[in-house]
Amino acid sequence: MSRQHYLMLKFRTTYRLLKSTGIEHDFTMGYAHKTGFRAGTCRPYMWFDLKKNATSNLMIHPFPAMDVTLKNYEELSIEDAKKKLSYYAEVIHRYNGEFITLWHNETVTNHESWQGWREVFEHGLDLGARY
Repeated sequence: MSRQHYLMLKFRTTYRLLKSTGIEHDFTMGYAHKTGFRAGTCRPYMWFDLKKNATSNLMIHPFPAMDVTLKNYEELSIEDAKKKLSYYAEVIHRYNGEFITLWHNETVTNHESWQGWREVFEHGLDLGARY
């Protein structure tokens, strides 16, 4: 499994390199600066290699939200971040997708600027268990 740091993808090379090393699942398909479905779907899909004109065995798992996006880029309050996660969980459930979100270690510690954000993380866990 893989996720590229800073969500850095080079579409011409990253997935091909992952596949060549035996990685079968990637969790990088999401936006850094806004929430939403970067691939236009909430369901995992097999990466299509345009160069080979063939579907590969590399499964892409898209995600709609990341902690830094909610807090720093969209500047949401804790309550609004929870509402946004609830919205995405409902949409994903409706379309039988995977509810995947991205969290960093400091978020769940309530350290410094992340005070109160563990509550958002735990809300996301509750949503994942509910759906």
